[in-house]
Amino acid sequence: MIKLLLALHLLGLTLLTRLSGHTRGRLDRAFDTLAVARRERHELGPRRHRVRDERGSVTIEQVIWAGAVIVIVGIVVAAITAYVRSKSGEIK
Repeated sequence: MIKLLLALHLLGLTLLTRLSGHTRGRLDRAFDTLAVARRERHELGPRRHRVRDERGSVTIEQVIWAGAVIVIVGIVVAAITAYVRSKSGEIK
C-alpha cells in the first residue's frame, strides 16, 4: 500500500484515505526520504547527466569478435584438412 501511495504521489495525485498511525508514520518517512532525494538531485544540477564511460565495452566487443573469427577459421581448417585427407586416400 505504501508503494501505491508513493507512486500516486509521484504522479501528482492525492489519495484521501484513512491510514493507521503506523502506516501514516511510514508514509511520512517515505515522503521525507523522497524530498531529500529530490533536493540532492536538484543540487547536483548538470552533473547528474554524466555520459557513461563505455571505453571498456569496445575492447570486450573486439575480443569477442576475435574469438569468433578464430573459432570459424578453426572449423574451416578442420573441414579442409578432413577433405584433403579423404581425397588423398583415393590417390593410387
